This record gives sequence, C-alpha cells and structure tokens, in this order.
Amino acid sequence: ILVLFIQELLFSTTLTKDGLVVKRNAQILQNFLILSNVKPPEPERPPAPVIQALKRPPLNSPLVLMKVDISPALIEQVRSLKRPLGDSKVCKDGDEIAIGTSCKNGGCKQVYEGPTSVANSCQHHPGYPIFHEGLKFWSCCQRRTTDFNSFLEQQGCVIGQHIWVKQKANQENPKCRYDWHQTSNNVVVSVFAKKYNPECSTVHLNPIRLKVHLYFPEEDSSFDLDLELRGIVDATQSTVSMLPTKLEVKLRKAELGSWSNLDFPAPLAKAPEEQPQTATMEDLVPEVDAVDLSDL
Repeated sequence: ILVLFIQELLFSTTLTKDGLVVKRNAQILQNFLILSNVKPPEPERPPAPVIQALKRPPLNSPLVLMKVDISPALIEQVRSLKRPLGDSKVCKDGDEIAIGTSCKNGGCKQVYEGPTSVANSCQHHPGYPIFHEGLKFWSCCQRRTTDFNSFLEQQGCVIGQHIWVKQKANQENPKCRYDWHQTSNNVVVSVFAKKYNPECSTVHLNPIRLKVHLYFPEEDSSFDLDLELRGIVDATQSTVSMLPTKLEVKLRKAELGSWSNLDFPAPLAKAPEEQPQTATMEDLVPEVDAVDLSDL
C-alpha cells in the first residue's frame, strides 16, 4: 500500500502553467487512507457550555395568587349542589377572619394580621397536652417540665399551616389524592377532587412553594396542600385549570433538568433543648410528720 501511495504521488500529477509538477496532496492522502482502511481523524467537538444552577430562593418568598381557568362543566356541577355558587357564607377565606384572631394550633402564638398571614408557616404541636404526676408535656414531644409557664412557652415541634377557624366537632376534612408527572419543560400536579367550589378555592405559588386550598360546600369542609417543590419554577409562566374531576397545576420549570421527586418532606422544627432540673438535698429528704416523744 505504501508503494502504491508513493507511485501515485510521483506519477499522478498535473502540469501547471508554470511548468511545475504538482498534485493535490489532500486527494492523494485520502486515497491512501482508503487503501489502508484507516479512518480519518474526527474534528474536535467544542466543549459543552456550562450552565450555572439557579440560586434557590427562600421558602417564605412572597406567594402569588394564581389566575385559574375554570371549566364550565365544574360550574354546572357545583350549581346543582344544595349550596349554590355565589353564597358568600360558604367561603371561608381570609376576608372573614377577624384581625387579631389567634391560631388554633397548639403552641402557636401567631395572630391573624391580614391575607398575608395565610402564607406564613406555623410552628406548633400536633399532639395534645398531658398533665401527669406533676409533669406537663405534649403527646408529640419528649420535652417535659414541672413549670406551667415553661410548658406554655415550649416551641412547636413541626412546621405546618395556621388554623384560624376552629373545625367543627366530629368534622373531618376530606383527603384528596394527588399525583404528578413531568416533561422537559413542565411539572404537572393533579389534585383529584369533585364538587369543589371554584370561587372559594385558591392556588398560591412562589418559585419553590405550592399551596392549594379547595373548598367543598356540601360537607362545609376544605382540603389544603402545602409543598416545598424539589425544583425551581417560573410562576409567571405556570397555569392552573379547575376541572370537574381534578385541579391541574402546570408548573413551568425555571431551569432544565429532571426532578427526582415532586417535593421535599416537611421539616421538623428544632426547638431548643431544656436543661434537666436538678434536685437538691432538701428535695430528696421526705417530709415526716412531727411525733410527740414526751410520753416516752
């Protein structure tokens, strides 16, 4: 093969106007590589551009009340209920909560100051208070104390939502199932529910948080969902649709990439540990009734 390459280089020539014998070396080299069954070198690819990850905003960033697209079929569905649309008494939104109303969750001392208070997180005790043998504690915590004021000052052990209106006795809020899927540009969250009032239901959103409130007039109850999203979304490009069988929230991804999950688990509040009370010698000596020994 090398001999053929040299012969072609010497004899496969063309004569130029200057009388010089030249040859297109590129064509000769290509023929040689074909004969030697050697692949030509591939051109170098430019390095992939480096995409900087977006800085994750704080969870308590301002929430935006999303505009919704209400299906006419859902409106007809709710109009057929015993409590029709437009009845302001069935809507339990922030406008009906009196300013200064205390949160009903145990251990929370926040008061209602306006619609912005609805978006704030609530640090509270989900359990119930227990008073046993002089000890005072919550059923959801291991922190115990004998001082009542210290018991009242204990910070909550979980973070959730405020409850401004106390739930009626023997009333259970509905538990709606929700699911999600994603595409290259969007994350779609579906909350499956029927006969919810679209005028009393809301969706709030910030770049990493989704809050859903659905009101069911027949049961006079509501469903609330509060998620810290796994990725960052663009609220201005996201949409909400209220349908007869579900609420669909299409979240626009702020950056490319696949989400490993929809949300992060709700964090547990880290309350300061209390110092254990130390007993003195006087506390360890049992009290003994006085005995008259004059008769002995």
